[in-house]
Amino acid sequence: MIPTTTVRNTLQIDYLPAELAVTLANDPSVMALIHFTGSASSSQAGGVEITVGLPQLNTQKRVEVWRTQHHISWHQRENITFCTAGEMLFGHVLLEEGSSPNLEHISEQAYRSLLDLTAQQGYPHLIRIWNYFPNINQEQDQQERYKRFCIGRHRACAKSEGFEKRLPAATAIGTHSAGFLIYFLASKTPGQQIENPRQVSAFQYPIIYSPKSPCFSRAILKAWHGQSDLYISGTASVVGHETRHLNDGMGQLQESLHNIQQLLKEASQQTGATVEILQKRMLLKIYLRQVEDLAPTDAQINSLFEPDTPRIYLQADICRQDLLLEIDGYSSFPPG
Repeated sequence: MIPTTTVRNTLQIDYLPAELAVTLANDPSVMALIHFTGSASSSQAGGVEITVGLPQLNTQKRVEVWRTQHHISWHQRENITFCTAGEMLFGHVLLEEGSSPNLEHISEQAYRSLLDLTAQQGYPHLIRIWNYFPNINQEQDQQERYKRFCIGRHRACAKSEGFEKRLPAATAIGTHSAGFLIYFLASKTPGQQIENPRQVSAFQYPIIYSPKSPCFSRAILKAWHGQSDLYISGTASVVGHETRHLNDGMGQLQESLHNIQQLLKEASQQTGATVEILQKRMLLKIYLRQVEDLAPTDAQINSLFEPDTPRIYLQADICRQDLLLEIDGYSSFPPG
């Protein structure tokens, strides 16, 4: 049986057993069904399924499911598959780099396309974006591929004056399979940017990390009809702008969780919801560079969160070579 088969929320995100995927793919309330395996592919118009090229480390495999009470209308524009549902637009695109990859150009064109699409469709406010592409730490024409991605994304985003105040929560993770995959959520109305006082905002990073700064907010708080959502960007062991706990996976985990706790405190001050409520309703997506860190990571997360907190563990490369892990977070709660 699929848990909570009657969807009462504007947006309901769950991590459900993978064996339910066949049934979920035909559920009219589903706007996204995201698999995590060793290969990446994108569906055609009308399809809900996305495959991210990351091996899943959970003993019981999970799928990420996005559902809504609103009518879902599917569309295709060029290479972007998207749907609209109430005040939400969800979309995804998979781009092939080819034999002569230029990630800077590809990322710029991808972001220009999705920004044009969301504006023209009447959903101009980006809320949350995931970016997955291979060899994130490798050099390409004497520049790390993550930095080339940042340059291209920045060129697209910076066309709009004051863009730093409208940046979505985001994740950029390295895969080991071909294809540059983006999936994203946009809205008719803006979310609220949340920054972490323990960290320099990513869009203000010094040039040593990239010739153009990373274009994302630490978190976005979004009020929908009947609920509020907190979208936490990929969060790692960074204080100020520097990586902490080099070569120490568990030290990095503790620092990452500290940063997440700080974001929960910031959101609590804005919403009136307690940190305990935000934490109790969390979903976690944990990216590990080293498989051997899985068991101790799970044990530490259980010590801070409820043992039944939904989570997906993925083997992945992180945007900085000295980072061993990164964590996404999502919390949905009644409005204050």
